Amino acid sequence: IYWWVSNLTLKSESDRQFILSKISQNGTISIDGWKVLINSGTLEADASLTKSEFLSWFDCGNQPKCEQLKIIIEAFKIGNWEYWEKSVEDLNEIISNINNNSILKINTIAELKLFEGVEGQSVILIGYYVQGDKSPVIYTFSKDMALRDSDDGGAYVKTDTGTWVANFNQTVSVKDFGAKGNNIFDDTLNIQKCFDYANNNELTAVINVGTFKITSTLSVGGSLAIYGFGQKSTLRPHGCDCLNILSSDNVLPREIKDFWIYGEGAGNNIGIKSTMTVGRATGISFNNIGFSWIGKMFDLQRIWHSSINYCYGMIKNGITLRGGCIKFDIFQNKIIRNESIPSVDETKGITINLGNGTRPEDVNIYNNLTFGFDYALDVETVLMINVLQNDFDYCKKEGIKIQQTDTVLNIKNNWIAQYVDNTTTQPFNGINLIPLGNANDSAKNIEGNTINGSTFGGYGVNIRANQKNANVKGNTINNHTGIYVEADSVKIEGNSINSNFRSIFYGICSNVFTDKNNFVSGFIEAINGLGNKNINFGFNNSGVISTGFKTKIKLIAGQTVSSGELATIETGVILDNPSKLYAFGKALTRSLFNYGKIIFAVSGDIYILTVENANTEDADFFCEAECRIF
Repeated sequence: IYWWVSNLTLKSESDRQFILSKISQNGTISIDGWKVLINSGTLEADASLTKSEFLSWFDCGNQPKCEQLKIIIEAFKIGNWEYWEKSVEDLNEIISNINNNSILKINTIAELKLFEGVEGQSVILIGYYVQGDKSPVIYTFSKDMALRDSDDGGAYVKTDTGTWVANFNQTVSVKDFGAKGNNIFDDTLNIQKCFDYANNNELTAVINVGTFKITSTLSVGGSLAIYGFGQKSTLRPHGCDCLNILSSDNVLPREIKDFWIYGEGAGNNIGIKSTMTVGRATGISFNNIGFSWIGKMFDLQRIWHSSINYCYGMIKNGITLRGGCIKFDIFQNKIIRNESIPSVDETKGITINLGNGTRPEDVNIYNNLTFGFDYALDVETVLMINVLQNDFDYCKKEGIKIQQTDTVLNIKNNWIAQYVDNTTTQPFNGINLIPLGNANDSAKNIEGNTINGSTFGGYGVNIRANQKNANVKGNTINNHTGIYVEADSVKIEGNSINSNFRSIFYGICSNVFTDKNNFVSGFIEAINGLGNKNINFGFNNSGVISTGFKTKIKLIAGQTVSSGELATIETGVILDNPSKLYAFGKALTRSLFNYGKIIFAVSGDIYILTVENANTEDADFFCEAECRIF
């Protein structure tokens, strides 16, 4: 046995040394040694050896019997020990039965159907179509005639006089029900039988290594857990959606994980969906699932307390949550726009919207990557959402688009960047809180985000009508216009805004506080005569516009502000003394200036404001205005 292991072709010398260390004094390799040997060696080729050839390799008098070795090899050569190993007890039972000559080996399902057993007799099936094409399963014969109607070609196999009943323990594979996984045979019916049996018997369904052709949508019962072997386990839908999650009263957590969905075209088909209009499914973790050449990764509704984690997609649209999705996490997924999608097709990385007349609730989106979509995140309506630490890269039109949120909206520490090449002239909105018909009073925290947008138009942060109670703090914004405010009760603090036009632009708004420590490179500007009031500028705002002089407010010709509407207009940076705060000491009833330059001079306690280069007819009236230290 030492000679045999020493001469095998293995993946690494360290594997060889480990296996050698697991050979006992009587020449037996331990189970741990076999695990490494199966995954590191050439046993797939060795499994084709005859019994006499095995005997010629080494004397197996003190080894597990050669038939036992063949079964171990056949069980593992197309799979992975971690997932095939239902339990050590299962393996020991197979080995014990073989060693005691109390169980027969049946090569294929066709042979099993022809073999008439006696009540209680057990056999081991080591293949479905041919020997070794699936993992071994023990079957027990029953004369119970009621079981004959249950023949499904997997768990129950009918003969002329009785039924062979499979002894599945914890897991059942799609190949146990006759799926071939050769991308030619239509495996739809076989996989559905496996899923149904596993769901009804609280087993986990295993998608074996292979590419399984699907021609109609597979139903996933509300209690079913599924796993595969990563990209080696591929479901390939042809012109159809792949998986549909059904409702269930089951509330126990389960996983659907570790396989790939590879469509036949990047159209509008969905990888995993739920279309239920009543009921719900609860506690599902969708983990490590890959999607390619499919229209959309997920389109889910009425899924509770669930999550999508570590999934990958190269697709047209990524993840959609609809109404009834409650307490849902979307975490650390990589969602990339398939380059084959026509540029005229609108694409979205993550979408949250209505479904079945309701809206999602308590959604957390964090640590995800989206790349190349028109919209990285599009939220129509949601009750409480957190958008944290995502990388929304190469966006075509907008990074984050939010319409309706109630109770809480947190958008924090995200990276948002526009797709830019030498021909890009597309305006871009980094974070866009679009207008609503009714006031949205919920708290909105937009903090710590980095937005790299367009020099051709759009807004880094766009807070439109009725989207009030926003706190915009600590963001770094590079965009044509930095922040646009058209809502009430907005606080702007500690932002760094590099804009080639307006840094902060006020539409129709009131009670807006541009407080402290903002750095801006462009104008701060308010629209004329549209009811702006109580716009306040606080301490330590600083910056230099492109012409090289410092200023912090531009009032446009034609603006009318009456006493009581605007008590003070405060500014934190003045040319002559940027450490002090100034305010206009009397109500303004006509425009101050258009594109003039503000200069302050000191005369005792009175500060004189002068406007240079004003180019409107109203400018002369306010060439000088009295100011005071505030």
